[in-house]
Amino acid sequence: MPRRLPRVGPGLPACLVLLAAACLFSPLSQACGVSRYGPHDPVVELQPDTLQSLFFSRSAWVVQFYARWSAASAAFAPTWRALAQDIKDWRPTLKLGVIDCGKMCNEKMCSDFEVTTYPTVKFLKPSSTYAGDGIKLEEIKDDPQSLREAIITFAESHLTSWWSPDAPLLAPLSTTEFVDSIQGRKVALIFEGEDSFLGREVILDMAQYENIVVRRVLKSNAELVTRCKVTTFPSGFLYSSKGSCTPIPLANNSRSFYTDFLRTLPGVQREIIDTSKPPIAETKATPDSWEVADRTQLCMADLEYVVLCSLHRTEERLANFTEERLSALKQYVHILAKYFPERSAVHNYLHKLEVWQESNLSINISREEWIEALKAAKEGLNASFPETPECVGCQGNIPGFESYLCSLRIIFHLLAVQEALKSDGANPSSEVFPAAREFMTNFYFYSPAAKRFASLPAEFITEVKDQDEAIFQLWSTFTGAESKDDEIPRTLWPSQDLCPSCSEIVNEKIMWKKAAVLNFLKKHFSMDNIS
Repeated sequence: MPRRLPRVGPGLPACLVLLAAACLFSPLSQACGVSRYGPHDPVVELQPDTLQSLFFSRSAWVVQFYARWSAASAAFAPTWRALAQDIKDWRPTLKLGVIDCGKMCNEKMCSDFEVTTYPTVKFLKPSSTYAGDGIKLEEIKDDPQSLREAIITFAESHLTSWWSPDAPLLAPLSTTEFVDSIQGRKVALIFEGEDSFLGREVILDMAQYENIVVRRVLKSNAELVTRCKVTTFPSGFLYSSKGSCTPIPLANNSRSFYTDFLRTLPGVQREIIDTSKPPIAETKATPDSWEVADRTQLCMADLEYVVLCSLHRTEERLANFTEERLSALKQYVHILAKYFPERSAVHNYLHKLEVWQESNLSINISREEWIEALKAAKEGLNASFPETPECVGCQGNIPGFESYLCSLRIIFHLLAVQEALKSDGANPSSEVFPAAREFMTNFYFYSPAAKRFASLPAEFITEVKDQDEAIFQLWSTFTGAESKDDEIPRTLWPSQDLCPSCSEIVNEKIMWKKAAVLNFLKKHFSMDNIS
């Protein structure tokens, strides 16, 4: 049932109640939100508080970096989920993890791992110490078997540098090794060609089982082939302590037949490892839902949080600043200082930040210098600023929008409308529209809106000189009419209940009315509509 917002004292603005509720139930404060992967998927959902599981681990890790808004990630999810089920018994030798780069709380992790496309798959060897140890799988297969084989190939090619000493041996059994270490033990030998994956897959499938050794033998090993009288490949044999080879009676040479047979041999038993859930338990909290107090108004406290959050995320997203990103950042701070509501305490903060950047922002600026500048701008102001602001701008506001994208949509729309109202036609060209494009494509380049901005020709941006047209084009790029090139379906806004005159249904399609949309945007993002 929806949770109704209580009134916290007489006269408290409704939006502040919403803000308080958003802080309370925000995914950022509760395990960073809900995952695309469920509790029954044998993958570990990695977040800032569980990231250390990757490092100094006795296991090798294969981690998928995805984004919830990405169509490619959505298409790949069934493959990854099927792979996880298929190789769940390879733990603890090898574990699968996932990191959702579409969550704001994971942005720094994804930046540290240098992830820029989705999905990305990286391998980490046992005892890895930092994100730089991750090795990218250059070609991601789109079916579980091909991906499983790619993992095995990668693991074996890096065998000496990253396979754990107590992990099962994937390398072919040599005659010398057979004489020195295999005789006298219960052994299953799988004879196969060099390109076959059967033996290595069965070896990993049996990784959790004790009192048996499984090894692969290449058909080129004439001595062992002769000793066991192997005539067909692949073939399986049990080698007894008395030195005899007995063929494994199987209906066919499939992987499942081998593992099922070997697991039922007398004395063979599973180690005590819980495979019913991922090795690292995670609390997946689903925020309660609540009824929005008043969606027709903007909240100043919410807007202030969004600004602080967007500036904070610039230093968290990037390890260094390029000249292009510095220019985008400078434009963003400039339009914030110029058009953000003056009655806000954040306005003075933005003014101090712009003064600092005019004298200090250069190509040589470091991430640490930018962090210090953000802190210094807060000093001496009669206002309280959180060290790490939580971006709650759209929690509970518009279903389907990630908070970062929705929050930036609000800010840029507000700035564009204020620009038009302040100039009153005296200077029709827009600063906000090109600044929004540069900021989104440089700092939120993974988002759908950034991709839509990037697809706009440069001449189109410069040709939008009318500020009303800039407001409309900004709306269209963020949340307007759908395009066949959209990577994910847009949550269209404003809805019919907010603006009945903005759209109509024609032949089962939404048709937007430009004049009505523009009129709504100017009223919705006016100073009079900020409580």
